[in-house]
Amino acid sequence: MKGNYNIKDDELFQALKLLSEALQDKEYFIFGGVGTQAHVASLETGNGKQDVKAVDDAHLRRTGDIDMYIADDNAIVLFNELAALYPQHRIVNKPSSVKIGPIRVNYITNPAELKGFENTALDKLAAREAVTIRKGNCEIQLDVESIEYLIAAKLSGNKVQAKDLHDVTAIVEASRAAGRPIEQDVVKDLLRKLNSEDRYQILEQILTQEY
Repeated sequence: MKGNYNIKDDELFQALKLLSEALQDKEYFIFGGVGTQAHVASLETGNGKQDVKAVDDAHLRRTGDIDMYIADDNAIVLFNELAALYPQHRIVNKPSSVKIGPIRVNYITNPAELKGFENTALDKLAAREAVTIRKGNCEIQLDVESIEYLIAAKLSGNKVQAKDLHDVTAIVEASRAAGRPIEQDVVKDLLRKLNSEDRYQILEQILTQEY
């Protein structure tokens, strides 16, 4: 589903706020485009020290979906409870997805659905990173796929698309500016395990600003 929201917009920020509340005692991580936005926003604001409004819009690729993995086979129960608790937010729950206002949340509870990472789901979960994002007086904490896993996922698809290059470039630039080095050996090893080691050269080119 395509959309026109970034993490600075009330709709997406509110959806993430509600998810953070529902999942505060669960093991999960957000990945994909919103995972990228969360990392970029956290890096550019000093992990929530500045308002998310300070983030450059050009670094946030707009979307209408949140993708996440939840280590709980009964996640649907959590979202039913969330819908009952916040009827004003028009939460509609379906198997494997929930809609919070205009934002669709696609969630996976089975490691077998983590394309390419089926055998490393626990490693991916263990490597997740906690980020803080603030908008006005509201501060939220989110568990997000680690930067290295996110980059590997973006570069290992059947085809590296323009949106993937945008996301990897945005994360690399935000990481560099924040003094958070990319662990290149980790990315290279992940790509090797995904039979996509040749894609590592794309990251190298982005890191040297030649791509």
